[in-house]
Amino acid sequence: MTLGLTLRAFPILSQEFRVLFAARRLRPRTAATTRRERWRRWRSEVIDMLATAMTASLRRADEMGDAITARGGSGQISDRPSRPMPSDAVALTVVLAL
Repeated sequence: MTLGLTLRAFPILSQEFRVLFAARRLRPRTAATTRRERWRRWRSEVIDMLATAMTASLRRADEMGDAITARGGSGQISDRPSRPMPSDAVALTVVLAL
């Protein structure tokens, strides 16, 4: 179920990142003259982008959680007792290999 939700949310998240990068390009910048200034600016931009991406991801996750709850939740899937199967081991191996 988690993998399914991840695959469904990936296009939404990639669109969110495109918007974030476009907004960053619109911000005015002054010319950095020294290597130290360029390093500080780069580090600041990376931190800003990570913080913004985390905020956007958490907001989308909250919205998706609300949508799942409104549709009855995942009770039908999680109510059944289950254990890992051989196909789960194969999937885990593929994910770790990637």
